[in-house]
Amino acid sequence: MGFTVIWFRPLLSVLAMAWLAAGAAAADPYAFAGGERIVLRVGEWNSVARNFTSWEGLSGEFGVAPDGTILLPLAGPVAVTGKTAEMLSDEIADLLQRRIGLSQRPAVSLEIAAYKPIYVGGSVSDPGSYPFDYDMTVEQAVAVAGGLFRPAATLDQGASQRLVQMRSELDRMQGRILELETAEARLQAELAAYEGDNLSGPVTFAGADTRHGLLQMDILQANRAALLKRRASLADLEALLREQITTMTTEIGLRDRQLASAKENLQSAESLAERGLTVNSRVNDVMFTVNDFEAKRLQLELGKLTAEQQLNGALRDQASLLADARAKRLEELAAVRSELGDTRIRLAGQRDLYAQASLAAGAVIADAPAPVARYAVSRAAGGQIETLELGPTDRLKPGDTLTVEVVLKTGVSN
Repeated sequence: MGFTVIWFRPLLSVLAMAWLAAGAAAADPYAFAGGERIVLRVGEWNSVARNFTSWEGLSGEFGVAPDGTILLPLAGPVAVTGKTAEMLSDEIADLLQRRIGLSQRPAVSLEIAAYKPIYVGGSVSDPGSYPFDYDMTVEQAVAVAGGLFRPAATLDQGASQRLVQMRSELDRMQGRILELETAEARLQAELAAYEGDNLSGPVTFAGADTRHGLLQMDILQANRAALLKRRASLADLEALLREQITTMTTEIGLRDRQLASAKENLQSAESLAERGLTVNSRVNDVMFTVNDFEAKRLQLELGKLTAEQQLNGALRDQASLLADARAKRLEELAAVRSELGDTRIRLAGQRDLYAQASLAAGAVIADAPAPVARYAVSRAAGGQIETLELGPTDRLKPGDTLTVEVVLKTGVSN
């Protein structure tokens, strides 16, 4: 029988007085919540003989109905829910006095034979309904239900190897996530350097001093060195093309003067040939010279045009050098982040599989993660069902439904 509360009316027994003195400062009096079983004793206290005469016809054990009432002989239905033992004993004594027509109230004692049971489910060895003990804690309820569920298992060699493989895969995924996170940090630092046209100054990022970070720093420096080399190459090409254009411009001017002189000679030769003062072969020679100068000048113009086109291309390449590099790094960053997200999702799934396998293995596996229990209780309050997170030493109430969830710490982060 659980914790009992005994009240006598109109006279309190010495036992009840002692209980009141001890418990008044500790907690509020227990209020009936429904589902209890109550032992009722009705009788008469003889102050002269100093004894208690029980009225058996009115006494007995009664269960609180689902509607929160008890049905008593003579008194009829009496509402119980929300009342303390003192309040209920007073009410029953008053009802009996009126119904029987007594000159004074009879003595009434109430004793709680059983509280409304609690229900324990989830990751416990023996879930079910259990009697409630007054001041029962969460860990006590779990103990009554057989403790946390840890199935025993003997692994064969193949199962043991699979666990080792799962652990190895977890470690590999963790390592890959670390690599990707370091690469992400390097790419962000590299993009910031390009934004500030910093191709030679100091650059750092999170994890730069780790093994993965040193490799990523080498990649960053190599990328910046390649850009510096490309920039220098484009600058040299620009200088060369400008020099070629200047040279060809000078040569074109020279050809223009030679061509103008040759055309004057051709006009003179043609005039002399018309007057019969020179032979036609002389005119042909001068005409060949004019055509030759014109052809060479055209070659120079085409060469200059080609050089100018190449110069424009080099200038465009110089102007877009950092923008192109930044676009490439952004593309790499998107790929890294995509793989990072996928790997984290796969890691979470693999971690759950490993945790479940380790839990099933019990103590057989040396590195099996220790179970950590989480407790939630469903409790009726104000006509509603509320769910509360509880700790192992928190106290339960009659009728609570305790759900136990075991989570496993595998040591896997990220």
